[in-house]
Amino acid sequence: MQYSLQLYSVVHAMEKDFKETVRHTAQIGYDGVEFAGFYDMNAADITQLLTENKLYCHSSHCSVDQFGDAFDKTLAFHREIGCKYIILPYYSFSSSKDIDKVVQLLNDAAEQAAPYGIKIGYHNHQHEFESIDGKRILDEIAARTCENVVIQLDVFWAAYAGIDPIAWIKKWGKKVEMIHLKQIDSNKENVDFPDGILDMKAIINAAAYAKEFTVEHERPEDEDAVIWKSVQRNIEYLKELNL
Repeated sequence: MQYSLQLYSVVHAMEKDFKETVRHTAQIGYDGVEFAGFYDMNAADITQLLTENKLYCHSSHCSVDQFGDAFDKTLAFHREIGCKYIILPYYSFSSSKDIDKVVQLLNDAAEQAAPYGIKIGYHNHQHEFESIDGKRILDEIAARTCENVVIQLDVFWAAYAGIDPIAWIKKWGKKVEMIHLKQIDSNKENVDFPDGILDMKAIINAAAYAKEFTVEHERPEDEDAVIWKSVQRNIEYLKELNL
């Protein structure tokens, strides 16, 4: 099994030294990276950086404004770096019209992305497990989007919302094509994998068909050294599972 790191985990290091942060991600054992911004790096330089460090990039988080008129430019950039999924990482929902808007946005983006060999995804937080007009937001997105739109299930936020991530994976099957692995404890805090309540091995086995498992450490307030220690501890934990 291969694992990537969501580079927002080390956002302050990325801001200080993009290239060295990517290199260090490879050095501590990750197989790939998931970008959350490119810090003005061009596609050719990113491709070279990935190749030099034997890393893949299956996915990238892009804000909603990047799905606008310049989306073809975004798609061309991601195709050049070998990225197969562009993920919408957040949307604020206040009405059923917002659900309609996001479903349409994702479906339109998927149609536009298909010629580039790229799929579109949606990444959840806790609020997508709330209901509007009796319908759970994330279930509506999963049910109403086309086959080239996938769900990137963040298991921390699912558990935070009181949802069993394994049950949700089983409910939606291969619609859940990507998994964000992030641990939670009984106080609903993000902790290292060995220290929390989610069974990562069981989650990975439940989604064994998934195209990517991405590790995320979401405590940007921590010092860089503490963050690096956590993300290294997490990849070592996953590798020891021998899945």
